Amino acid sequence: MSSAAKILTKPTLEDERKEFEFHSINYWSEIKAGSSKKANVEERILAKLAAKHDKAGNLVAFLFPFLDHKSAALRLSSAARLLKSDMREDAISILRELYSTDPSLIAVSAGAILRVNNIIPK
Repeated sequence: MSSAAKILTKPTLEDERKEFEFHSINYWSEIKAGSSKKANVEERILAKLAAKHDKAGNLVAFLFPFLDHKSAALRLSSAARLLKSDMREDAISILRELYSTDPSLIAVSAGAILRVNNIIPK
């Protein structure tokens, strides 16, 4: 395939899932490195991808495969974005698990998401 054809080719769902995975993991790498500016860039990319799939009506299909991913960062990112979907109960369960078992800042973030959404007391 020529490079011009690659540019014009619409990314597949799997391509966008790989991109979401990459940026979810990168977000936490930047947080750990103390680079909030770079982390914010990663978050904007994640938000844009999720918004695209939410608008297309396939956010659940896009993010569902990540809910049991080995990466806590990816589970957190996906669950947080599924709180207002039909997968709400699954998302809450994952956030609660991360909040109570993850030994990193991901637990703090999961707890904050649960509190902001009035799922656990503030």
